[in-house]
Amino acid sequence: MLRDDRGLYLQVHAGAEGVIKSWLYRYSVSGKDRTVGLGSYPETNLADARKLADAQRAIRAAGKDPLAEKRAARAELEAKIEAEKTPRPRHSASASRHTSRRIRQPGAIPSLKPPGRARCKPTHGSSAQ
Repeated sequence: MLRDDRGLYLQVHAGAEGVIKSWLYRYSVSGKDRTVGLGSYPETNLADARKLADAQRAIRAAGKDPLAEKRAARAELEAKIEAEKTPRPRHSASASRHTSRRIRQPGAIPSLKPPGRARCKPTHGSSAQ
């Protein structure tokens, strides 16, 4: 692990696809060491990693735990995504009540026969030639 400054580290380790490099911000809360991932290198360059570490330091200065804040934000995002996956009813309850009232009224269901045409009468007992 390579140290930059004020809690910013570049973690380097071998992975299945070669060398993997990740930016980390390390700090302690109540004597416990904590680590927050800031992104992978080269997608996140040194300048951006320093800005992200500064943002984590600002959270610490406000008396909050950056890792807890990150986890809470992730949980909120996951809940929002899950809520968007849940199917919503097509009609509101008031629309379905309105529809059911209208159908129950006499004459509300349209006739299935075309207007202006006489019904065909069955012919019984006639012989087919």
